[in-house]
Amino acid sequence: MTGRGACYSPRPFQTRQVCCCLGILVALGVLQHANSQQDVNARVLCQEPVFEFGTKSNTATITHRFRIRSQVPYPVRLGIVRPSCGCASAEANAESIPPNGDIDISVRLSLRGRKGRIDERVFVGFQRADIGPIVLVIRGMAEEWVRVTPCPVQLGRMTQDQSVSKPVTIAARRAGIDLAVVSATCSLDGVSVRVVGASEGEVALLVETKPLLPVGRIETSLAIQFEDPDIGALSVPVVGRVVGWLDVAPQELVLIDDGSGRKTMRFVEVAPGMCRDFKVISVEVPAGNAVATASDVQGGRVLIRITDLPASNDLDGEMVRILTDQEQMPLICIPIRVVRLYSREGSGSRTAASPETRQGAAARPTHTGDPVPPQQSAEPPRSGKAASVAR
Repeated sequence: MTGRGACYSPRPFQTRQVCCCLGILVALGVLQHANSQQDVNARVLCQEPVFEFGTKSNTATITHRFRIRSQVPYPVRLGIVRPSCGCASAEANAESIPPNGDIDISVRLSLRGRKGRIDERVFVGFQRADIGPIVLVIRGMAEEWVRVTPCPVQLGRMTQDQSVSKPVTIAARRAGIDLAVVSATCSLDGVSVRVVGASEGEVALLVETKPLLPVGRIETSLAIQFEDPDIGALSVPVVGRVVGWLDVAPQELVLIDDGSGRKTMRFVEVAPGMCRDFKVISVEVPAGNAVATASDVQGGRVLIRITDLPASNDLDGEMVRILTDQEQMPLICIPIRVVRLYSREGSGSRTAASPETRQGAAARPTHTGDPVPPQQSAEPPRSGKAASVAR
């Protein structure tokens, strides 16, 4: 239709030509953007992104410095610098790369306790969308050149007035290793270590404790420095537990309130420490219907069973009070902690607690752990809510 007022309709081949031209223009634009992106990335790079440290002892710590160079005429600010594992750390000596300048990334990799092929990476990002991240690689082999026996050093359970000695042997597992010790120290006062003998490929140490260590867990380490730089420093963990006049476990009673209103049962054990012979006179529980039963068990210990304990918020922060016949430790106070596994959103309504609340309750179990000595007081037991004691 060609008259005046008629609608013009392009011919099919003209439509195809227009679409083809538009497609070519879009493709050229994408290609130009990709080329510019590649050009920017090519001008911010690390010329030696892989470091091979060879074969080292699994007691060594590897350090290396990577240099990242920029050839762009504007500053490039660093983003996140993240190693691929917790055994490595990375730190930059500046927050941004100056125009046409460079920056150093210092990487520190601990081989402690590892064996076999090591292949770790450090990711370096930038705060520009047109500059992609750089991956730095540090790799090599870790072998057991020395062996410590025992590891960790177990001091065991000891009283404050005891002195404990534990032998430690360090043996070479590879020919040509020099085990000459420069120094041997312990990070905890009251625990010492010294060299007591040496032969070809072996060193004998002695770990000793002095009386009146703090009551509680011992978690420390020995620092052994060798002359051989390929071994360097060796860290040996030391663990144990120190008890006072009496040993009480657990140090805290945790009650779980799940909203059901059910009552529960808990156990408390009082064991000899520096005192070998003692008696439990009474047990006071801040709950009127609770029943405490004390029984003598093997090893001079006393096992206290507390039944009919309500998981009530009224008990949170209260104390279980144990009266003994010992002048040095007449009263033992064990705190009560109530963990509620539901939350009240309104009147009469209950909802499940968050996963964080549940994890917090599970993180501190009732009958394990000895982080803090029990509270001791010469104050006489309070009257009122005392539970009955049967023996």
